[in-house]
Order: sequence, then C-alpha cells, then structure tokens
Amino acid sequence: MEKESEFNARKTLAEIREARAVRRKQKTWVPSKIEKYLAELFQLKDAGASLADMQYWLLKEKQVKIDCSNIKRLFDKYKSVPEQG
Repeated sequence: MEKESEFNARKTLAEIREARAVRRKQKTWVPSKIEKYLAELFQLKDAGASLADMQYWLLKEKQVKIDCSNIKRLFDKYKSVPEQG
C-alpha cells in the first residue's frame, strides 16, 4: 500500500506565491483599441464632432465598442479635448 503524503501548507503557499509572481511579471502594455483611428478621430473633432458622435462612428464604422470617457482620455493624452455632447 502507498503511504499518503502529508499536506504541507507552507510549501504549497510558497509555490502559489512564486507562480503568481511569474504571472504578474508576464503582463505587457497593450495599446488602446482606438489609437489606430487617431487621425480619423482628430479629423472628426476638427469637423465639430462630439465625443458621442465619435463613439457612434467607432461602433458603426469600425465595430469598436468603447465609452466616451476612453475617447476623452485619448484626446487628453494628446492634449486636445473636444466638447462633450
């Protein structure tokens, strides 16, 4: 008969923490879904489009579902903010 191994909580916890540390380090930065449409968004802004207009355009023309606040954050990043509307 095989002898059952005893559960070692400290050893198990150390293994879990080591595995989680490796997973944390593997994350990389991912660019925004809308950065590739930045030129078009600036053109829409210059034409007088609101954030809601840009959100609608992204959804209907580019199939990108995104909140207005993310569009505003992108414009804030590039120091140009359109009017809310």
